[in-house]
Amino acid sequence: FHNIDSQRHEKKLWGVFPHQCVSDATGILFGFADTFDMPVSRWKGPRLEDLEACKAVEIVATSREVGPNLLVEKGESGAMLFQRRLYLLGHPEYDTETLQAEYDRDKARDGGGVMPVHYFTDDDPDKPIRNLWRPTAHIYTNWLQSVYGATPYNLEDIPAPFAAG
Repeated sequence: FHNIDSQRHEKKLWGVFPHQCVSDATGILFGFADTFDMPVSRWKGPRLEDLEACKAVEIVATSREVGPNLLVEKGESGAMLFQRRLYLLGHPEYDTETLQAEYDRDKARDGGGVMPVHYFTDDDPDKPIRNLWRPTAHIYTNWLQSVYGATPYNLEDIPAPFAAG
């Protein structure tokens, strides 16, 4: 979208990373702390320069280690700003053991298996995993609330590109 290409990273970006709220005009991070943890597991992602140059996209949250991770496409609905699309490059929906299973799979496949960053307690895979990202799943609740709030009660008021028929 918006002529923004994904760039392949030299290595897989994965683990649980601290993210900072950058801007949240849309309220998608309502109830979040200014800094929160979120799992990431990906080989590709957009370049920061490309996102900053695109006026149709707002960077909502970013991480120093993995870059922008939560974006919204801005649009106007009367006087209310809302997001038409939410771009979530992390995985707040991951269960506690999801990265463990991925790590075990990669280790069995290639013998090495690079550990996910900041995932295991003290970066020791023999220690228990502490799920510090569970509250980030509220991104989905906030997004659904914003869609509901921006949806007209009168079906004739739905803008033409989104109307049925």
